[in-house]
Amino acid sequence: MMPPVIAEKLAKAHARFRELQDLLSDPGTVRDQKRYRELTREYAHLGELTEAHDRFLKAEADLSGAREILGKPQEHLRVR
Repeated sequence: MMPPVIAEKLAKAHARFRELQDLLSDPGTVRDQKRYRELTREYAHLGELTEAHDRFLKAEADLSGAREILGKPQEHLRVR
């Protein structure tokens, strides 16, 4: 389980990442090359962070599912 303060920061990072996607597709942003470069750097950094967070969430969900399976009787696995 992730501490709430970290989960909140990662949620904000995801929101900023989506905002950057919109900004980078705006023709006005593309025309301002300095701003565009700054935003693409931030986008790349947040992209790595959000991908790692997504992988963590998937692993956490997989672990939860595995624990649920282990908690149920496994009739088909019993040796007869």
